[in-house]
Amino acid sequence: MNNKQARQPRQDLFTSAMGGGTIRRASDLALVTFRDAALITTSEELRRAQQWGRARDASANEHDDRLTLLQQLDTMIARAGTAEPTRGEPATIVRLVRKMHESGMNMAEWKIPQPVRDLLLAAQATGSA
Repeated sequence: MNNKQARQPRQDLFTSAMGGGTIRRASDLALVTFRDAALITTSEELRRAQQWGRARDASANEHDDRLTLLQQLDTMIARAGTAEPTRGEPATIVRLVRKMHESGMNMAEWKIPQPVRDLLLAAQATGSA
């Protein structure tokens, strides 16, 4: 086999899915930014998904790899304009939203489901926020 035919090193699914995106962690929050999307999840969930993705070979399609990786996240809050929806247990999303608010993030930039907004407003009204 000559150099032109040499095998390319294997790329793992996580690296392919990230496609040059970035990860910023702050406390229990992980902000994952792709070229065309962003999401918030817990640092622990992202760590598990990262380990899972690094143990698998990438496909030939970065978009498919990203969708496959994101399926590993039980909870995520998507940025407005991101194709993926926010998902997860409302109590977990409420906890993430509170941490986002504490860190100074603009809540208007994120897809926060109305039931979660209602829970947060009810907690504020009773003084338990």
